Amino acid sequence: MKIFIKSILFYLLFTGTLLAYCDFESFKFGFKPDKYHVFENGHRFEKILGQNVCYDTAYFDITFDGEFINGKLVGVNLQQYNLKINFLENIIHYYGKPTNQTLSGDGNGIDYYHWNLADKQIILKYHKDGEDIGTDLIIAPNNYSELTREKTSK
Repeated sequence: MKIFIKSILFYLLFTGTLLAYCDFESFKFGFKPDKYHVFENGHRFEKILGQNVCYDTAYFDITFDGEFINGKLVGVNLQQYNLKINFLENIIHYYGKPTNQTLSGDGNGIDYYHWNLADKQIILKYHKDGEDIGTDLIIAPNNYSELTREKTSK
């Protein structure tokens, strides 16, 4: 029995790093963040380190691209290859199953997932090409058009 319990604990410990979680509510859309450089008026992009928004060390090496308008965060994007983190499991953990999805199957292609939430849109794409997998994650508030329109009207 002790061997069985130890095996389960070892399994959970070992797989815990692969199923690490990042709470995407940490991205405060529409607010000027205290942790990041505040810009003058204008449309800019700035790197957001995973350690600044995720409290799981598995995310610390990830860099998100933050889109800022007038110093306010209006969108987040991540594009990286061959990540060990399962973003699909992460997002399902916090927001449930995707609203829409299109899967390419086991071969090459693109797996597409979309969450239509009350306050934001999340799009996750996996670009599969043999052993290489590219991850493209986009998170934007539902009022993204309004926020970007404010920039063009000023």
